[in-house]
Amino acid sequence: MKPLEMTTSVLVLLLLLVISRCGASDIRKSDSVRMDVIDNTLHSETGDIHYSSYIPESYDVFYLMHGGWSNETTTLGLPGQESAFKNILDNAIQNGDMEPLIVVCPTYNNTNENGQDSNSFSLAMQLTRNYHNELVNDLMPAAEGKYSTYAEDTTASGLAASHDHRGFGGFSMGSVTTWRTFEYYMDYFRYYLPMSCGTSLDDEAIWKGADGHDPSEYFVFMKKCSY
Repeated sequence: MKPLEMTTSVLVLLLLLVISRCGASDIRKSDSVRMDVIDNTLHSETGDIHYSSYIPESYDVFYLMHGGWSNETTTLGLPGQESAFKNILDNAIQNGDMEPLIVVCPTYNNTNENGQDSNSFSLAMQLTRNYHNELVNDLMPAAEGKYSTYAEDTTASGLAASHDHRGFGGFSMGSVTTWRTFEYYMDYFRYYLPMSCGTSLDDEAIWKGADGHDPSEYFVFMKKCSY
């Protein structure tokens, strides 16, 4: 997918996500496009990493993080219990409104028996501050080593070389995670979709992540929702 097409897909993805969160639970399933939602668990030395993914045949990858009081199943649902957003994606691809892409929905929650860490604002802030390490070191190699993407391999250099075909976005606390990804790992992502960041961050520190990068090397689309 060309950069302009990927940019269009990111914007369409934003629109579809907004539609799905506006009570569109009755969106019908697509007749001819039927991608799979896969519930995944990655076992690592630091503990289990959970994420769900929306899988077409191949290509661009967009990592989409949930907000507070949520987890990796919130946006896409589960196999057999797919969300309205998943059906909207199918229909958008079927209708030619966007190119097929892989959507990976991770979580910054720890694995525990006490509910979701995102229920605690202070703990969620700590986890989102550090999540970029798990993202690049564990999740991306696992997900992009499993599915067909533009990364020729999942080494650091292989993932950086496919930077133009990867984006990260998130809603609310997921927006915080998006900005942290921008701050620390711009080499791996070209597209950023922070939505409704409901807290103050150190703007100067975050934008330092762009130092040494030409503005043509990244695309940020910010969305603020009001209720």
